[in-house]
Formats: sequence, structure tokens, C-alpha cells
Amino acid sequence: MRNAGFLFYKEYFKQLVFENGKPKTNFKNNDLYNLKLDYNESEIHFGIDHFELTTIYPGLLIGSGYNHEIGNQENELKLGFFFDYTTGLPCIPGSSVKGVLRDACEKAEGEYAKSIIRELVEGIRKSILTDEEKKLLDEKLIKVFEGGKNSPFVKMIFVGKDALDDYIPFSKRDIFFDAFPTNSQNENGKFLANDYITPHDNPLKNPVPIQFMKVLPQVTFKFNFRLSDEPISKKIKLELIKQILLDLGVGAKTNVGYGQFIDNINLSQSNNPENNRNNVHNSALVPIHRIPEGVKLKKDDRLDAIFTGLSGNYACFSFSKDEKDCSVSKKTQNVYEKLRKKGYEGELKKGDQVIIKIQTDHLSEKSEISFQVLMP
Repeated sequence: MRNAGFLFYKEYFKQLVFENGKPKTNFKNNDLYNLKLDYNESEIHFGIDHFELTTIYPGLLIGSGYNHEIGNQENELKLGFFFDYTTGLPCIPGSSVKGVLRDACEKAEGEYAKSIIRELVEGIRKSILTDEEKKLLDEKLIKVFEGGKNSPFVKMIFVGKDALDDYIPFSKRDIFFDAFPTNSQNENGKFLANDYITPHDNPLKNPVPIQFMKVLPQVTFKFNFRLSDEPISKKIKLELIKQILLDLGVGAKTNVGYGQFIDNINLSQSNNPENNRNNVHNSALVPIHRIPEGVKLKKDDRLDAIFTGLSGNYACFSFSKDEKDCSVSKKTQNVYEKLRKKGYEGELKKGDQVIIKIQTDHLSEKSEISFQVLMP
């Protein structure tokens, strides 16, 4: 497999020329998009502890803060991307995974992490934990998350201090390795593609779409760790990390759906009709957006909508525009975070009326669907 990172950051600029004093690259973006994910997994060092998650629509965006734009040229990839230097594969830095975990464990003084543990015990969240292992998750153990930033869990994993406030040797601390793609279910093993964002700097001028590169949906990443059994067993710790990534995602633009995953356990079972009838976690764990052709949603449009229920971790809404039925969805957690800030303390029930406020223009199927949920 050709080195994607070398193509993106070296070959792309090697083919830079100037026409009439303006820069232009003769690089063909399809050279990146046609790459196949076909390498020997054993070539990359993996940690002892690991799990696999698969990207869902619209994909994964990592390294967008790196510079890449030349300017004043057509078909330019304007945002940067993060690749492993040696293999050239897109990878999710272990530091990013660790940052997501720390933020989650500090949320609400540790209550968010504790709620995940309780949901694992009650079977609300599907996991590989046995019944015997779930019995170990009593309230005394869950207390390691109490205190948020000052909790025993945060101090041990992220500060490197034990219960006696002594520093733990690096050789005994948890290690978060980079996550690498191991498989693509896309045609010919493709794993990269382009996408667009459409900023509106001036309401009186037509927006100029910005093209960037992303990891496609249906690409499996292997998350790698070397974990200890302190302050909770590494199997439970591994399951906690996985559930947090499934909830919060990783990378850039997670608020509009990028960087979201589905558990490979659920993915394999979702292809089995027998499992689908009994497992609510297998029901559409991806965002559901259906905007008929010709329907255009403009920024600040306020549309009367109906809450139609939950689909996995997503809250779904339907509305009518231009006499056509439309549907959108958004992470349930994100919906409630915004509603709570507006003073709404209740829980949405199927059939409740809401208002969908469009946050960016959606003029074609390539445009993002960004919206906020408001109460009437």
C-alpha cells in the first residue's frame, strides 16, 4: 500500500506550480481516495489490551488543525490530516483517546462515569462483561470516580499518583497507544474520501464550500492499551473506555456526527436477523438523516418538528419542508445538554412537539446537517 501520509504532505506539494503568479497543484486527489487498506496488521505494534470500533456516517476527521491550504485553486484539500509518520496510515493518537477519557471522568464530579458503570451492571449497555464480573461493580468500587478531577481514578490514571499520593513508576502506569485502521468494508478496501463544510461569512454572498479529507464510514479501528488492574480491573477499565468513545466520539466536529463509532460486537450481530429482534442496541446505531432531493434548509430556519423516539444513542425528529417529509437525528446527550442550558428539565417523549433550528445551510446532499433542538 502506498504511504497516504507521504502523498498528502509531500507529493501534494511537490506538484505545486505557479500560473500567472497563482499557486496550483497538479496532484490528483483520487490518488488518495483510491488507496486500499491492505497491509499486514502484525507490522504495527499493538498493546496487550484492545478493542475494535467501526466508523459510521459521516466518518472520522483527525488532524484538521494542521496546515495544508495553498489557496486560490480549485479542488483543494484545505484542512490538514493526521497520519502515522512510519506507516502513512491515518491513526487516532493515544493522547486523544486519553483526553476523551479524562474529560468524561471529570464530568459532573464523576457522575457520568459512574452512570456508565451502573448501566453496564443493569444490562442497559451491552458489553462482554460476565455476570460474575458485574457483581464486582458495587457502590464501593464505583466510588473511585467520586470527586471528578480529584477522584482516585483520575489521580491514578492521569496524574500518576496512588492512594497515598505517591507517584507511580512509569513502568506501572496505564499506556494509551495509537489506534490504527485494520479493515475497510468499503468497495475495494477504500478508506479515505472527500467531504465539505460551508461557512457563511456574509449573509448576502453565496457561501464557498471548503473541501477536506476524511476517513470513510465502515472503517474498523483497533484501540490499543497496556492497562493495570488499579484502581479497577483492566477488563472493566477497557469496557469503560469503549463505552465513553461510543458516547462521545473522538476527533474533530463530533458535534455534527463525525468521529462516532459502532461497537464491532453490535455490528456483527446487526447482520443477524435473529439478534435484531431481541437486541435494542442493534437498531440503527448511526445518525438518521433523510432530506428528499430538492429540499433546501437554510441557516436560522425554524421548523416545527416531532420527536419520533430514540435510535441507539440518537434522538430522532421528523418535520415537513416544501411539503416533503424529512427526518434528522442528533446524539441524545447533545440534545439534552442544549435543552438544559435553555432551562428545560424534562425528558422528551415520543410525539412531543419541538422546534428544529437549522444552524448551517443544507443545499445539497454533500452539505452537513447541523441543527439545534428547541422547545416551543
